[in-house]
Amino acid sequence: MSKILVVEDSKNIREEICEILQFEGFEVIWAENGAQGFEQAKKESPSLIISDISMPKLNGYQLLTELQKSNMIIPFIFLSGKTELPDLRKGMNMGADDYLIKPFNTDELIKVVKNKLKKQQLIKENIDELVEENEYSLKEAGRMAKIGYWRYIKQTDTVFWSEAVHQIYGTSPKEGVPEIDIILNCFDKKSRILLIEATVTLSTNGVPFDIELQMTNLKNEKRWIRNIGEPIYNDRNEIIGRRGVSQDITEQKLIRIEVEKTDEMYRLLADHSNDLICLHEPDSTFKYISPSIKNLLGYEQSEFLGKQVFSLIHKDELPFLKKAIKEKVFRSKIAGANTFRVRHKNGYYVWLEFLTLSLIHISEPTRLLSI
Repeated sequence: MSKILVVEDSKNIREEICEILQFEGFEVIWAENGAQGFEQAKKESPSLIISDISMPKLNGYQLLTELQKSNMIIPFIFLSGKTELPDLRKGMNMGADDYLIKPFNTDELIKVVKNKLKKQQLIKENIDELVEENEYSLKEAGRMAKIGYWRYIKQTDTVFWSEAVHQIYGTSPKEGVPEIDIILNCFDKKSRILLIEATVTLSTNGVPFDIELQMTNLKNEKRWIRNIGEPIYNDRNEIIGRRGVSQDITEQKLIRIEVEKTDEMYRLLADHSNDLICLHEPDSTFKYISPSIKNLLGYEQSEFLGKQVFSLIHKDELPFLKKAIKEKVFRSKIAGANTFRVRHKNGYYVWLEFLTLSLIHISEPTRLLSI
C-alpha cells in the first residue's frame, strides 16, 4: 500500500484530500505546515507528497528545497490557488513532479496521484532491474578477471571478502574470513613484509598501495596476486578503515617470467655470437647491438645505442636502405639478403651481408632484427 503525505495548512482542504485518498485505499499521513511536513517525510518515508505552496514556517518551495538537501527523492505535487499560477513555473523548475489547482475535483486528484505512483513504480522497477544487471555484470567480470573486493572497518574490527577473494585464498565464504595470522602465513617472507609495511603506511598516513605478492593459499596452490588498497575516511577526515581489490595474476606472472627467461636466453646467444646482431626501431635507431661489433667494426656497443644506422652505411648504399625502410620492405616478412659497405672505426669499409626480419609484438611497435 502506497503512503501519501498531505501538507496543507487549511484544515478543511487537508481533511477533504485525506478522505478521498483513504477511500481509494491509500495510507495517508498529514502535516499542517512545511516544518511538520519535513519531519513527517524523514520519519515515514512516504511514496508521494502533496503540498500547498503558501504555508507558515516552511512554505511549499522551502519544503521541497529541504527535502532535496537531505537527498530525499520523493515525488512531489504542488497544490496551488489560482492566484499562485504564475509561481508554478518556479516550483516545476525546482523539481516538482506535478501540480493541482484549487479548488480541484475528486477525479482529477485521484488521476494525478495514481499516474504519478504508477510512473514511480515503473521507475523503481527499471532501477531495480538495472542494479541487478549491473551487479551481475560486475560479478561475472570480476570472476572472469579473477578480481575480488575486500574491506576492513577499524571501529568494529570487521573484514569483508567477496567470493573472488575467498577463491584466491582457497577459503569458503561460509566459514568467514580467516584470522590475520593465517592470512599472513600464506605469503612468502618477502611478500609478507611488503604487505605489512604497505598496510601500516596506509593505516597511519593514508598512503594507497598497489603491490604484487607471492603466496601459497590454504589449498596449497601457489599464486601471484595483485593487491590494491586505499584508506576509508569519516566526515572528520579520519582514517576509519581500508578497502581495495585483489586479483589473481598467476597466469600473467608466469607468462612474464617465461618471456623474461626467453629474452635472457636470446640476449646470451646474441652476446656470444660472432655474427653482428642488431635490434632496430622502424626508423633504424639501434635498440640493441651485440658485442661482436667490437671485433667486426672496432666500435663499442654504447657508441651507437639510440642512434640511427645511416652514419655507418656507405653513401652509395644509403638511397637503397632509406627507400627500403620508407616502403616497409622489412616489415612483413624475412627480406632477402642484402649487402652493404659498413664503415670500420679505423675509416675503411667492410662488406657485410644482412638478413632482416620484423618482430611483431602486440603491446609494442614493430621492430626490426638484423643479423
